[in-house]
Amino acid sequence: MEPLNPHRLVYTRIVQGRRVRLGVETVDDYGFYLALRRGQDPAETAGPYAFSLTEDRLLRHPELRPAARERWFVTVDRVEPDGSSHRLCEIEVIVGPGPTAQSWRPVPAHQPNTSRCGRRKELQRALER
Repeated sequence: MEPLNPHRLVYTRIVQGRRVRLGVETVDDYGFYLALRRGQDPAETAGPYAFSLTEDRLLRHPELRPAARERWFVTVDRVEPDGSSHRLCEIEVIVGPGPTAQSWRPVPAHQPNTSRCGRRKELQRALER
């Protein structure tokens, strides 16, 4: 059976200013779109949901838990039926020490017409000024 809501999560760690890929996982999950039920943009709940999945990954994979605080980036892409993908959000996460992530924030979009985890409204306001 094919997944109904496939998403690819890419976990990267910042090591000496460079991104080092920790892993990729594909999830069949509708949780990124919980905001639609409330009439909101999915990007508003995608960030917190990606953070929760990061904490879940740390619990399932203790070998990834850092001994000291680290900066990670978590990228979420929606995988389309034709195999193409589009970016849903990217967040920066402070991880460790221990089994849980400590905090997260959206990563600013690089293009004015894109939205990463709820940044669309902020970008539109900045462009209007």
